Amino acid sequence: MKKYGSWNKSILGERRKKIKLQIMISISIIEEIEDEELEFYQNLTIILQAIDDWDEELEYLEEYFESVRSYTGGTLYKNKKQIEEILCTKNPLEESWKIESVSVLLDIIDNEHQILEEVLIKLASDIENHHSL
Repeated sequence: MKKYGSWNKSILGERRKKIKLQIMISISIIEEIEDEELEFYQNLTIILQAIDDWDEELEYLEEYFESVRSYTGGTLYKNKKQIEEILCTKNPLEESWKIESVSVLLDIIDNEHQILEEVLIKLASDIENHHSL
């Protein structure tokens, strides 16, 4: 059983490495996308607002994802309700800008079953594909 667990963790670790490599996207590239006809344009504007609310100098989309991941307990593999529960435990007097940013970010989740990490990976992939055209 331990071998299976180790194997499973190894596969997950490899998957995360690939995700990181795929989403090293400059925020300035995202800001340059102005085509409102794009399927992911609304989510693009949401992520830009969330990044702006984060109130730290960030150069890459991955930096924002890592900051939010750290803020929400080390993982973004949570649905909207789970993240909202985490936000309720945060101190609004000390961290209002982070709470606001993550709250805005949750607007890209369409239903209660979607996982934030999966939605962010899809958005990063859409941005990457659009930029490479």
